[in-house]
Amino acid sequence: MRYLSLSKVTNHESRITNHELRIMVTYANLFTPNLFLVTNRTVGGEAVLATEMIMRVFRIALDAVQKSQHFRLVGYVFLPERVQLLLEPATGVVLNHLMAATQQRFQLDYQQLFGMPGELLLWEKHYRVQRLNDVADFAAQLDQLHYAPVQQKLVDKPEAWPYSSYSNWLVQGLYPTGWGWTPPTSLKRGEA
Repeated sequence: MRYLSLSKVTNHESRITNHELRIMVTYANLFTPNLFLVTNRTVGGEAVLATEMIMRVFRIALDAVQKSQHFRLVGYVFLPERVQLLLEPATGVVLNHLMAATQQRFQLDYQQLFGMPGELLLWEKHYRVQRLNDVADFAAQLDQLHYAPVQQKLVDKPEAWPYSSYSNWLVQGLYPTGWGWTPPTSLKRGEA
């Protein structure tokens, strides 16, 4: 068997492209049986996350909680009136504790930013949690999550919404260029 050193490969020996070197990312190799879709809505549907600054504050809060609570964030979208997270908690991490810590951290940062002392209620008391059953369920939920900004007419294309994981998965090859420029097939059929 012959191994080629990529630093010494000439065009004549091989025409390896970056795409061929990349490991193929598929829904199947991202899915695990411990994935959850969490939808957290603001009280009264208020557009709490309506600005870039506030979305960054939420992301910073989420990153801080991830360091202490340990979870894999597979997908996300931040919309003005809700946050959706597709995540896999590490063994021993309780989803309720993880979400409570995220809400509390964001709320404290939000209050400090705006100089709001005292009790403040930003999030609905209960959030929706859905365990993803299989690869098809995972794919439909991830697609729905990434297409939500287009459905809400916030942008024309998923990649134009910077507050989601879509661009990351586009670069890694999960989505082809142009995905979501028209309604995805799975969403047209009502599978998501």
